[in-house]
Amino acid sequence: MIDCNRVPGTEGSMPEVADGTRVPGNIGLSPEDREQRRIKLFEPYHRAIRKRMTAMAEDGRSPVIVALHSFTPMMQDKGTPRPIEALRGDSALTIGDNEPYSGRDGGYSLYEHPEAAGHPHIGVEFRQDLVATREGAHKWARVFGNALEIAVSSLTL
Repeated sequence: MIDCNRVPGTEGSMPEVADGTRVPGNIGLSPEDREQRRIKLFEPYHRAIRKRMTAMAEDGRSPVIVALHSFTPMMQDKGTPRPIEALRGDSALTIGDNEPYSGRDGGYSLYEHPEAAGHPHIGVEFRQDLVATREGAHKWARVFGNALEIAVSSLTL
């Protein structure tokens, strides 16, 4: 595997160990293997994003890019819980800024595409145990979708 949100060749791009868990398919990769993954997986992914953004721009639309990710409730290699602080208007929710580390560390997609073109964007991570079931996924799709709709409606595009 290759993480399409990491710069190819960096530590997090094809880690042998991720969050304390061995990734057998990434162990002992040759430089040629790594390059093949970049060509076959990473490049088509980013090419598709660029193509979609270009098509929208040609139609006179400004894209709003949403990068969705998920994370484990606890960092296994550090034994650190990952708190989530408040979706700022709903006191029933706990939302935060990628703790214990910043999502800006090592990211690629949001820098490469919307930031470079000056488009609005957001990176969001959902705790895996909260979206593991159909009911949980639907609940968080509603919660986030409603908040996103309000945020996007206030943009001047």
